Amino acid sequence: MPSLFSRLASSFPAHTGPYAVGSIDVEIPIADLPQPFETPCPDSGITTLAFRLYYPCVEPTVGAKSNPAYWIPHPQDGHVQHFAKFLGAGEALSRAFQYFPHLLTHIRLSAHNNAKPLPPPAATTDSSSRWPLMIFSHGLAGQRTSYSHICSCMASHGMVVVAPEHRDGSAPVSYIAQDAPEHTPKIQPYTRFSHTPSDEVWRARDRQLRVRLWELGLLVEGLAKIDSGAAPPNLRAAAKHTPNDALSWFRDVYDVRTPGKVTFAGHSFGACTTLQLTKSVYWAVHQQPDDGAVLDSAAPAQTILFTPNQSATISSLVTPTTPTILLDMWTLPLRSPFTQYLANLPMPHFVPENPNGGGAILAVLSSAFANWKDNTDTLKRVLSDPYEVAPMVESAAPMANGILKNPYLSALIQNDAISMGSAHDSGYESETASQAAPSELSRSTSIEKPREKAHIFYPLRSAHLSQSDYGVLFPTLTKYLAKGQDPERTIRLNVRAICEILRRSDIALEPSKDMPIVDDRILSTQVDSVRGWVCVDVSDVGEEVVEEVAAMDAASLSDDKAASQQTVGEKVQSMAEYGGKA
Repeated sequence: MPSLFSRLASSFPAHTGPYAVGSIDVEIPIADLPQPFETPCPDSGITTLAFRLYYPCVEPTVGAKSNPAYWIPHPQDGHVQHFAKFLGAGEALSRAFQYFPHLLTHIRLSAHNNAKPLPPPAATTDSSSRWPLMIFSHGLAGQRTSYSHICSCMASHGMVVVAPEHRDGSAPVSYIAQDAPEHTPKIQPYTRFSHTPSDEVWRARDRQLRVRLWELGLLVEGLAKIDSGAAPPNLRAAAKHTPNDALSWFRDVYDVRTPGKVTFAGHSFGACTTLQLTKSVYWAVHQQPDDGAVLDSAAPAQTILFTPNQSATISSLVTPTTPTILLDMWTLPLRSPFTQYLANLPMPHFVPENPNGGGAILAVLSSAFANWKDNTDTLKRVLSDPYEVAPMVESAAPMANGILKNPYLSALIQNDAISMGSAHDSGYESETASQAAPSELSRSTSIEKPREKAHIFYPLRSAHLSQSDYGVLFPTLTKYLAKGQDPERTIRLNVRAICEILRRSDIALEPSKDMPIVDDRILSTQVDSVRGWVCVDVSDVGEEVVEEVAAMDAASLSDDKAASQQTVGEKVQSMAEYGGKA
């Protein structure tokens, strides 16, 4: 019988797709995984990988014994204590907080815990006989359950979503299991760094990215072993009452082998991680030693974030058509002077041989981040097609400040066209920096047919938290503390856009009950194609973007006031014009 607290606790909205969703908590030993990487292990204290699987599942029978999955992971008391510390509570108050009854520990995931996966549909000419796979990286103060709603929604449309928990000090706390269940787990607490850039801060964020990319490379190796039927032991099976053979259920269930068909996604620092992962992996494989790349002796010593070798599973997965989902990307770590070599490389999607350009890239901002000029400008630069910004020429001088001198890339990109902004921009306050205009170059070898641009949108009056679980679980707090409106609809808009990007990448997904299979409007550049869903042109950089966001938000407020005076019939008519709920 449900307790009073479980009835009062916040709950998640219904999923957007037609499938029931299962979830399993997983932790596997790193010692059981291959490490086909050139870059060494960045932290020997990280001995396991922790992640949560979200997937289409067999619907439990009516009356079956409930085994709920809780939003606060095991051990709940410790997670609550460390989350209180992250929010600023002192040591004594944080310890005391875990002993008081509270509603957080009674929040349940909107997924069936330890349910068996639904067998994938039969193969067709357009799809394989496995569920498509997505890997979702969390942001600062996130963990493997912090994005459970958007991950579950994507799973409900017919894919397996893997949400790792990074052990880089970005989670409020992470518990690293030891080799025996009776041994006390190692605690990885949150590590706080200044948001004012300095060499020390850049180095710290670079270290975190090294850990994150290494973990994601290992995660793909682990998923490949599970897929092949050689699953490592799940160290969380005992604590979570998970059957010991649960990972064997996932043999031949998801597609972790087909190049360009694994989706990489993330939010905030996780989106930054995703971008750096795709660039690091692709250029490690495709930039051969005889390309002539050398580091300028005047540049800071460069930090290589991650280099898989040719035999790594992830090396074949990242291609110019890889779906890449960047939710409210935090770009400050991209400006590190110690990883400028990577900043000077384009996204894989913009290599000359890819006719689709940025068509597989989706960036969804919050209106809060769209108002953040420096962050938005950097986002647009890294997602710009270098052929459009500065077309390739037959003879181009080396880059102006020469971080990476590569004949191929020097011809492909002019350094001033992808300037990452001041290395001392805090990333939190808009600072005016002089930006050189793209060089006037010969178009003799530019691409003749315009390619698709990266898709960039934002929902009006949305907050940075709106894409995480915090928005849908605590909408009132999100509204008054972060000025985010209707986080449930914000999630639906994000899911619609992600699903359409994947369908255009030939990844078959089931539509929502109230939406068509082809959802062209969600990616339309036309104004008001979808209510409150604003397209951002990647080629516009500067104050005009901030002014546009402010104007759109003001108009949205006026529309809300007018809508409050509408009759019921008028509201129904308005919803029909904008496509129903989302």
